[in-house]
Amino acid sequence: MTKTQLIHDTLRRGILRLEYRPGDYLNVDELARQHHLSPIPVREAMARLVAERLVVMRPHIGAEVAPLDE
Repeated sequence: MTKTQLIHDTLRRGILRLEYRPGDYLNVDELARQHHLSPIPVREAMARLVAERLVVMRPHIGAEVAPLDE
């Protein structure tokens, strides 16, 4: 499993378990530090989460957890 897959799975699980709540901002640099990664796999994981509609990218702000459907 790649670093991107690991952080993607961790963030996805956290979003679905509401550890990261809708409207929470996800700071790439902070997440990279917390998980002892470079920012690149975190950015790649964010792109996947955007494609899954779990995260929304806000211009000049960053990644925000999207509202969840039931």
